[in-house]
Amino acid sequence: MFPKKFYRLVMQILINLKVKWRGGEGIVTPTEPVNLPKPPVIDVGREVIDISNNFIGRNDIKLEGGKHYKAGLIKTQMLLNRNVKIYCDDPNNRPILEFGVENYSPEVHGKQDGLLFLMADNSSLLIENVDICQSKQISTVETFNPRILTGIQQPQATWTAVIKNCDTTRLGNNGGFGLGFLYGSPKENHAALINFKHFGTGLMDAKNPYKDGITYVTLRDVEAYAREDAKLNFTDFQHIGSLKDNILTFDGNVFSLTSGYNWNWQDNDAYIVLYDRYTFFLDGYKSDTVVSQNQFRVRQQAKGLIKLNVLSNNQLFSNEFEMHAGDQFEYKGEYYTVISKDRIGYPWFDARTWETKEKPERGRSLVYRLNKQLPISEGQIEINYKGEQIQFKDQPITLIYKGNGGFMTDLNTKYRAKDMLNSRGIGHLSYNHSDISMDAANVKHLGFYRGSEKGQGKSIIWNLYNCEGFEDSGTWFNPALPVTNIPNLPLHERIQKLLN
Repeated sequence: MFPKKFYRLVMQILINLKVKWRGGEGIVTPTEPVNLPKPPVIDVGREVIDISNNFIGRNDIKLEGGKHYKAGLIKTQMLLNRNVKIYCDDPNNRPILEFGVENYSPEVHGKQDGLLFLMADNSSLLIENVDICQSKQISTVETFNPRILTGIQQPQATWTAVIKNCDTTRLGNNGGFGLGFLYGSPKENHAALINFKHFGTGLMDAKNPYKDGITYVTLRDVEAYAREDAKLNFTDFQHIGSLKDNILTFDGNVFSLTSGYNWNWQDNDAYIVLYDRYTFFLDGYKSDTVVSQNQFRVRQQAKGLIKLNVLSNNQLFSNEFEMHAGDQFEYKGEYYTVISKDRIGYPWFDARTWETKEKPERGRSLVYRLNKQLPISEGQIEINYKGEQIQFKDQPITLIYKGNGGFMTDLNTKYRAKDMLNSRGIGHLSYNHSDISMDAANVKHLGFYRGSEKGQGKSIIWNLYNCEGFEDSGTWFNPALPVTNIPNLPLHERIQKLLN
């Protein structure tokens, strides 16, 4: 027998090399190179100036060209009856304005907000000739992605925001600092990006929910990249682990990899752990699920007499107990075998939907298909579980984030099978209502454009001149007006007034 430390070391090396197993043969999967946008090279010896104690509350912030300013952890400022200007007079030698810290973790660094400015009524924001950046972050399911601004959710709030000559990649392709959620107003709300470069999810989330509201977005010379080859977010984390008494222990810190600053999932997403052919479900919204940075409490494994709900005459479901394919139980003198396990379908899996709120026992439930029919097709039954509670020590395991998709397992499921790993991290480049107003020219929108249903506002323009990428998302791209292709449109007067 090999010493335990040697065994763990060998297994971790194989994991790091991305080894796939075929019988007794190990095959190393090479990493394919991708052609991603390259950030500019930062000048060596650039002077760094700490303004973290002299940034909040100021309306006029003039920065010197060629300098690197650090403003500390992100703290949101509400702009109500305020006009804020952050600028440099030299567009050819723009300063860097850095927020946050490298590899942000709330446990290590304390609380940090997700945006710089909350736009409220009678306010404006102009950022000109300043490169707003964050430093490198841990790649997680939802890599930390702060925004420059968000509009307040009040229908009468009116504001204007312009960001001109800004490269958010000056410190690297680290993501962060697109526009946040924009909300319309009958008096029009305007957000403009001019000569702007962005890498990562969250370029904008433009909404228009209010009656007669106008959410007007202006884009000029914008380059944004968030295609899947950028690997912005990770959903697949391989480790060595042990399971005992429903406590799963990893050989490293994993909580932060799940976007620990944004835990408490109750929607259509799921975190599961793979071991051999088995899956173990993590109830993120339960306070006792996270035991420590490297320990999770899995859903309670079935044992003895338990009550399960009946979905059909050959399917049971539960959001309290977990079983596995191959498990047996007794009900009224008959023995039944679980032949497969999966999550319950939408909308029932999503604990936020009105359907689930009416039948809360279905929220976050797992469904067990049986080898033969039950004598009933609805209600609840008490079974005598005959299977074993799974425990293991120092074995390869994988933490997986499953966004919207199922994770069916049966007796033939293989560890790390492709369909178990298929998942997208959280994020999109744009997620807009169809009835926003868009005036764009010379824009590379290289990433997922997710269009959603119409709000209650109105759209007054949809012009895309010399633009690419918007329509790559197929039917997700659904503007409320026919798209025009008019060159040289003047900037809206609200944008021109703020620039002047």
